[in-house]
Amino acid sequence: MKFKLLYAAAALLAASCSYDDSALSERVDDLDARVSNIETWMIEVNNNLSALRTTVEALQNQDYIESVTPTATGWDIVFHNSGKITVYQGTAGTDGTPGYSPVIGVVLDNSDGIWYWTLDGNAIIVDGKKVPASSVTPQIKIEEGVFKGSYDGGATWTELGPATNVVTAGKVINDVRETATDVTFVTEDGTVEIVIPKGSTFGLTVDTNEVAIAAGASLDINYTVLSPDSATKVDAIANGGVTVAVIPSSTDKGVLRITQGATAVSATVWLVAKNAAGKAAMQIITVSAE
Repeated sequence: MKFKLLYAAAALLAASCSYDDSALSERVDDLDARVSNIETWMIEVNNNLSALRTTVEALQNQDYIESVTPTATGWDIVFHNSGKITVYQGTAGTDGTPGYSPVIGVVLDNSDGIWYWTLDGNAIIVDGKKVPASSVTPQIKIEEGVFKGSYDGGATWTELGPATNVVTAGKVINDVRETATDVTFVTEDGTVEIVIPKGSTFGLTVDTNEVAIAAGASLDINYTVLSPDSATKVDAIANGGVTVAVIPSSTDKGVLRITQGATAVSATVWLVAKNAAGKAAMQIITVSAE
């Protein structure tokens, strides 16, 4: 009887020593991989937010692209004036698990000619105002199981939604399409395409697109015409009660002078350059009363 008890104890000990924990290890490895994927996704999304801001600014400044180099994870793109950006490619759809991830993009407001940041298709509002894409780069992070966004360089954070099942497919810019003449940036939801020309191109830039002018005062804004010809002409049109004058100093440079009347008003000014081939370039300047 004693022998049988010892034998049973030995068998039980052997069974416990040979416990198969492979299933648990696989679950732990899977969790580690998913956490790593989410961390990588957030790094790439924040990078692409910065890249999207640079792209919008390049469009507004009528910059052009010098080169596009495909990489294993996306593209390296060099602008003539705006420098180099790296874009990580996103994908359509989801990971197959129902969940949520914030979709941050941009939209052009045709009423003022300004690009604004959007969240899940709606304009981002801070202090009652839309956030211009050229003013700040949004940031996102996950903290305590919640997505949080910042629109002031990380000084404050706003809850965006639960991060229980994170969808790591979209990455702000989901595609970059290159042709012989231009490059198209496609946003995550596919509703916005930003087209930037390649190579030297006819264009128009200004020092600023927003000014405040007091009653009876004038303000000069410097402009530059890119790749002008000898017949290039620059004109200005205004509404809202201000007067404008274009004062060229050379074929490609000059100033736009905006003058308020006796009562300061808000107005919009369109500065337009046109070359011999009939190609036009435009800048919109928003004037407010100081």
